[in-house]
Amino acid sequence: DLDVTNPREGAEASQDVAGGVVVTVSTADGAPAANACATLTGSAGARSLCDNAAEDQDPEPGRIAFRDLAPGAYSLSVEPGDGSPAPAPTSVDVVAGQSAVVNVTLPTVEEALPDIGNLDIRSEDASGNALPGACYTIEIPPGGQGFGPFCDEDGNGTVAIQGVSPGPIRVIESTPPAETPAAEPARQDLDITAGDLSEVVFSHGKTAPAQEAAGALDLRVANAAGEPVAACVNLTSNTDAYRVCDNGQGDDNPESGQFHIANIPAADYEVALSDLPEGAETPEPQRVTITGGETSELAFTIGGGPGALVVFVEDEQGNPLGGACFTLDNGVDPLLEVCDQGDDGRLNIPDLPAGDYTIVQTDAASGQQLASEQRVTVTSGQSVDLTVTNPAEGAPVMPTPEGSAPETPAPVTPEPGQGETGSVELQAFDDAGAPIPGQCYVLTGAAGQFGPFCDDGEGDSSGEPGIVSVTGLPAGSYEAVLQTSADEPTVEQAQRADTRRSVTVGRGNRPTRAQFRVRAQQNRRGDLLIRVRDQDGRYLANACFALTPNGDANPAAEVCDNGNGDQNSNNGRILLTGLRTGRYTLTQTSAPTGYQTAGNQNVRIQGGSVTEITVTNQAVQDQSASIEVRTVDANGDLLFGACYVLMKGNQSSEACAADTGADGITRFADIAPGSYVVRQTQAPSGFAPGGSTATVVDPGERVTVTITNELRPGSLLIRTTNQAGEPLGDACFALNRDDRTRYNVCDNDANDGNMAQGIILLSSVTAGDYLLVETRPPAGYQPASDQAVTINGNQRTQAAVINAPIPPAERTGDLRVFKVDFNGNALAGSCFTLVDGSGRLLYPACDSDDGADDGVILLTGVAIGDYTLRETRRPSADYETAADLTVRIAESVTTDVEVENALRLGRILIRKSNPSGAPLANACFDLNEDARGAQCTNENGETLFTGLAPGVYTMREIQAPEGYLVAPALEAVTVRPGSTATVAITNQPAPPPPDSGSLQVVKFFCPTTPGNGGIAFIDSSDPDGGGLARTAGCELGDASFELNGPTGPVDFRTGAGGRYQATLPVGDFVLTELGAGESESLIISVNTLTTVVVVNYVEPEGEAPATVKVVAYTCDPGFQGRVWADFADGCLDEQNLTNNVAYRLSGPFAARRVTGDTGIGGQTEFTDLPPGDYRLRQETPAGAVATYAFCGLDPAAPNGRSVGDALALRLAS
Repeated sequence: DLDVTNPREGAEASQDVAGGVVVTVSTADGAPAANACATLTGSAGARSLCDNAAEDQDPEPGRIAFRDLAPGAYSLSVEPGDGSPAPAPTSVDVVAGQSAVVNVTLPTVEEALPDIGNLDIRSEDASGNALPGACYTIEIPPGGQGFGPFCDEDGNGTVAIQGVSPGPIRVIESTPPAETPAAEPARQDLDITAGDLSEVVFSHGKTAPAQEAAGALDLRVANAAGEPVAACVNLTSNTDAYRVCDNGQGDDNPESGQFHIANIPAADYEVALSDLPEGAETPEPQRVTITGGETSELAFTIGGGPGALVVFVEDEQGNPLGGACFTLDNGVDPLLEVCDQGDDGRLNIPDLPAGDYTIVQTDAASGQQLASEQRVTVTSGQSVDLTVTNPAEGAPVMPTPEGSAPETPAPVTPEPGQGETGSVELQAFDDAGAPIPGQCYVLTGAAGQFGPFCDDGEGDSSGEPGIVSVTGLPAGSYEAVLQTSADEPTVEQAQRADTRRSVTVGRGNRPTRAQFRVRAQQNRRGDLLIRVRDQDGRYLANACFALTPNGDANPAAEVCDNGNGDQNSNNGRILLTGLRTGRYTLTQTSAPTGYQTAGNQNVRIQGGSVTEITVTNQAVQDQSASIEVRTVDANGDLLFGACYVLMKGNQSSEACAADTGADGITRFADIAPGSYVVRQTQAPSGFAPGGSTATVVDPGERVTVTITNELRPGSLLIRTTNQAGEPLGDACFALNRDDRTRYNVCDNDANDGNMAQGIILLSSVTAGDYLLVETRPPAGYQPASDQAVTINGNQRTQAAVINAPIPPAERTGDLRVFKVDFNGNALAGSCFTLVDGSGRLLYPACDSDDGADDGVILLTGVAIGDYTLRETRRPSADYETAADLTVRIAESVTTDVEVENALRLGRILIRKSNPSGAPLANACFDLNEDARGAQCTNENGETLFTGLAPGVYTMREIQAPEGYLVAPALEAVTVRPGSTATVAITNQPAPPPPDSGSLQVVKFFCPTTPGNGGIAFIDSSDPDGGGLARTAGCELGDASFELNGPTGPVDFRTGAGGRYQATLPVGDFVLTELGAGESESLIISVNTLTTVVVVNYVEPEGEAPATVKVVAYTCDPGFQGRVWADFADGCLDEQNLTNNVAYRLSGPFAARRVTGDTGIGGQTEFTDLPPGDYRLRQETPAGAVATYAFCGLDPAAPNGRSVGDALALRLAS
């Protein structure tokens, strides 16, 4: 017998007993690190094992067992497997017959600082002054991939770019500052250092012809008590935008709440406030005109909403005088012809934006002089009183002879003096603009007093009823007095006239015209609005009342909510109209169900106004309520272990499901009726936290609330290797469920949470069963078979993908691709692959692979046969991807093909508005170069010309909106590839024709309680509908309207400022708010401003929670979009959806979400959000050079836009 001993490879011959090592890997908080891999390196080489892999002899998570190790010294290194940093290697001694135990604790994962730098690009003139409005592009490296444009959108002369890759770059000035020649040089190279701020300055020579001299603005911000308030001021014109913060750069006034902003280019600006103290209500923007060399003034009052002005008109003895009219001008939106509708010497003007006003009296009572111009400050939330005195005229007006039937007065015939004579035409109109016959007039001037001249009487040469024409008057200035109100008392009772007009008689035969307006008297009775609420302020329906005059035994009115006599259709609001003035007692005869009757109240009714009174009903004490909260999963099954807090104002109570004895149901018993918020404070184990919800509980009611909890997401780690176990990079995968792709990821793309080659981590995947499909194998390898994977909540699933190499071809050829533009010029930077008949992507190659990057791409060693040539990367974002091309590869032959890329088409977006910024519909434009005809703006004031080849276009406005002038000649517009050129155009109002009036529509949105929504029209042209609009706590806003009148329908919007004004022909109109479907009839009178305040009472829909849905896309490098149309055209593709991007929402509810966690690629949601103001911030992925956000209720047409990693949101129920 012969014994033969074979020692283990690498071990000494005398070593006949092996040892082992058990590696325990845990995280910093002691949890097992289940995805780690360990490598032992000794004299015989290295050996690697991964936790719970086939060779791992220890089934416990976080423990890796090495067996059959030759004794000796080893070095142990650990790879965590989750993307966190690896710990330092450690030494291990293996002893024969023993198993060494090594404990490895992974270091705390700290967010790695990106290996990036920042760049500031400044534009200056020869004197070092900042020049705003420039745009730049960046090449990384110089001559390489282009990015941009990056534009000076805040107008401070500096463009700040964050997250620039370190190394050499080139900055190119693509657009010089406004009216400034290009910089010299226009290209500059520099190096970016990680962690540092680099700076480059573009200097410009003498600017183009000087603009109008700049002006300045003095602005003050205070609260209702006059105390200063710190804020930031945002000034926006058609071409510029500025932001100045209190005592910051640009504010030359050191006093808190006061600004002096100098060097503002002359223009019209909208001025808005931001960054107010927490809780402060942002006032409405104002408009100001900056004039060169002058300082304009503006004031904002914070809190309390608009104010009111009450004007008292008196004679010299203090007696009230009716018949006055005024113009109020705050420099922004003047109010014209505000008249004393009650004819009682008192004008109550509500809902005025706070600020300084100039008050000019335009009409006075007969025989009284006009008051002088006055200034008054309207304070937010307060009423300001102003008394004006109209003294009697010095010269008496000739009376009409007394008699039962007044005779036609004998006119005083004008006698020509030394100078020449002229003529005058006098006419009176009613509310509808129709002439009123039978009027008489007196003319008084330096040459004496003439008249009276009566219609169709002596001295009237016109011959037309309603027109009095007087000729032969000495040229000069006169006061024309309409005598109807003095001569015909019966007319005065039904009508009131503007009795005086100044008129200048010129020399010659052309008459001077003077027009008078005779308006119908307002109803002298008053109205009563009763608001019925509970103790929490909610409106209550079905109450009944009696209104009894003081001293009478019988009520003057009896009414029930929404019954006969109630002119308001909203629950809890009862409107009684046409009440005689005086004092009354209001008695509640019937209370809403479950509530106690309120006590009597005294009421005073005043003529021409609406008296408001609030009645509060207390709930019947013995009718308590309850709330049951059901906690369920996505299938509706009850879940155990949840806890909740029930909040009502500053009161709260807590309870858990186990406390009530019913698993999955939490009960709050014996609670008072009212409004509550239910918030989950503890989620069931393994589930993500549920949201909050609001509910209303009536007396004696039991309400059930259901809260749904979703399983926490899991993660998927994919290891891609060859058959030898070596990692393979550049693979792509899809994770499919229910025949739909839920997630897409490629090795080291934006969705991959692990930057190691061959390891792909999807860190947030909704729990469930999926099919893992390799959509792109590594170059030179065949795709692996599909495999089923199961993702468990709060756990990590691993998948191993092994790719077999493509067998080498025996017969091969080459393919050479020439990449050109439409002019035949070479285009660098593209990549191609070949697709075989089985759909495999083979032989990938890029232009830069040979080091030349010259527009020639060579694919070598290609097996002979037919393929589809596919472009996988465009030369730049300016070009469309080339269409697939069929090619045939012949043996030992180089096949040449030419592939042309066309420039992407662009767009021109026209935005049309009036001087107040409100959008204008029905403005029509024509591009001279596209030969497609004209397009007109929609109700948003926009029209978009699409499919435009890059180049220069000219346009003209061929039709202006009704009541506006056509815009002057427009400058040429440059359309860039794939981008939208935006043109903002403002139409000036057309001069009003003599037979016209004006309409102003003011739109408010007012919050109200459930069941009390609706719409109200307050119409100044309606004698019974001109009550005050109560808009405290409301917001001006945008709404769509149709106005139908003598010239047909016109559509318009009020815009974000909530106002619309237009000049219209006199007549009857119908105003319809399209969203609500409600209408109001109104009258436009000659030279009269009709104001219609439209109030929408908006219900919170049961205070239903809100939702924010986030969809993340990553655009191609070099993408230059700036408006929504660009992104919709160039980025909205499923292939660009991006997972693993984190978002943080802060506000009334705070949470963090990651795209992909809903089970749909690139998407995440914040649900069950209480209404309020929020801030959404993106944790921007490394390598992203810019972030654009578009938001709105319609994902196909978002109306909000933000640049940067954060944006503010206001969520309604």
